[in-house]
Amino acid sequence: MPACKNCQSTFTIYPEDRAFYGRIGVPEPTWCPPCREMRRWAYRNTKTLYPRKCDLCQKDIISVYPAGSSYTVYCPDCWYSDKWDDRAFGRDFDFNQPFFSQFAELQKAVPRMSNYNRNSVNCDYCNAAVESKNCYLLFSCRAEDCYYGYKVIDSRDCVDNLGINNCELCYQSVDCIRCFNVAFSRYTYDSRDSAFLYNCSNCHDCFLSANLKNQEYCFLNQRLSPAEYEKKIADWRSGSYLATQKYLAEFAKLKSNTFHRYAEIQGSTNCSGDNIHNSKNCFHCFDLGGGNGDRYFSDSSLHTSDCMDSIVGSIDNELIYENLSTITGYQILFGTYCWSANFLHYCDQMLGGGSYCFGCVGLKKGKYAIFNKQYTESEYRKLSGKIIEHMKKTGEWGEFFPVELSPFAYNETSAIDEFPLTKEEVLQKGWRWKDDLPGVFGKETLTPKDLPDKISEVDDKILEEVLACVDCGRNYKIVKAELKFYQKQSLPLPRQCFDCRYLGRLKQRNPHRLWRRQCMCENAEHNHQNRCSNEFETSYAPDRPEKVYCEECYRKEIY
Repeated sequence: MPACKNCQSTFTIYPEDRAFYGRIGVPEPTWCPPCREMRRWAYRNTKTLYPRKCDLCQKDIISVYPAGSSYTVYCPDCWYSDKWDDRAFGRDFDFNQPFFSQFAELQKAVPRMSNYNRNSVNCDYCNAAVESKNCYLLFSCRAEDCYYGYKVIDSRDCVDNLGINNCELCYQSVDCIRCFNVAFSRYTYDSRDSAFLYNCSNCHDCFLSANLKNQEYCFLNQRLSPAEYEKKIADWRSGSYLATQKYLAEFAKLKSNTFHRYAEIQGSTNCSGDNIHNSKNCFHCFDLGGGNGDRYFSDSSLHTSDCMDSIVGSIDNELIYENLSTITGYQILFGTYCWSANFLHYCDQMLGGGSYCFGCVGLKKGKYAIFNKQYTESEYRKLSGKIIEHMKKTGEWGEFFPVELSPFAYNETSAIDEFPLTKEEVLQKGWRWKDDLPGVFGKETLTPKDLPDKISEVDDKILEEVLACVDCGRNYKIVKAELKFYQKQSLPLPRQCFDCRYLGRLKQRNPHRLWRRQCMCENAEHNHQNRCSNEFETSYAPDRPEKVYCEECYRKEIY
């Protein structure tokens, strides 16, 4: 087994991996799967936003690049316009220099888009908002009237969520699908009018419960009459912060003591990883929907096929390798933000489509281009082949873009969330760290202890106040639409800033790693004596306290 060049741990290259590498003509990787994923995340700034001006039209915008950045930054309207020529930045390839250093120079020359919103209205403070409306601090979304969240898809009137789909009036929930009026829940499907649920489906009016199927009026997994149920949750209905904190503590204890399915894999066959839906033959994948034959793929949805080592891909991708944010692509190798494109190598921000391009940045519809310079088909094939041979000699061919060349500092990107490192660890690797991340401190007009306990005690005056996060001290404000949501849903004001609330939801997910473990079930009624002997791969590390069951024991326990 090879040793990872980044973390020095050994990792396995499977025969299926080698078959894929041979199919697309790339060498075996030198970094292990987690480090490869981390390297890709280090190129994605999802939610660190800055106010600045568009470098072309000079209007005020919100961007993932701060003012004073070494990059030229255009608003989406200007970037897609014909006011600038993407081929004006074309240049010859210098065989006396490494590929990556030349590519980094091209990246700094070609204008970059300020954010990745598309066809969205009133979503200025969002990033990667597609066909969305009236959203605020929402990222990687397709939603309406939603606030503070990540990967909120086909949902409306939801606040503070992570990985929800087809939901309405949901709050502080993670990985929930087709839910209505559900709060503080995880892995909950087709449910309504409930709170503090873990791994429940087709339930309504349930509270503080786990592993329920087709139930109603349950409190701590016990069936009650509607009147008894309402009496039990009366203090929750009052919108009290203290009551909510009490239930959060009880919910944490409930999740720790209940049994856990080894992996959340729904409607899928022959898949390994976690949080996988409607997929087949996928290996070591996480947060995946609609995959077919994918390997080492994370955070993707809707029809991906035979893709490997990529993140944030969706809608009809095939033969994608080492990519970040690919939409409708075919055989794209080593790319970032390549949409509606095919046969690309080492390209960045090909947002307008393209084909047969090598080392290009920001081409809107390129074909047979290298470093943004146009060639004939025969010239392109000859020169691209020579560049590949040059990259093999320099050790660059087959590697994703180096972290040190990312347009962002490590702690500006999603890498810091998925793969946390300290400033010292980042600098020791030669990567960048940003000390002055956006945020205001010490300007609060109300401290957390001054906030009313119940939402009924809050009026519009709170919109004028500056609050302070109980965890990090960062200042934040309550916006009008957010306040209306809390009042409508009878929810207390949050005491944490948006970022700390997001990190709290993210911590509910397991890491994108797998461990070999044995089922922990000891129920003799499950047709085994003593402890079940079934083994599996799970994202629950061996030192975790949860009771982890195989699929067979899990199903026998809940049905």
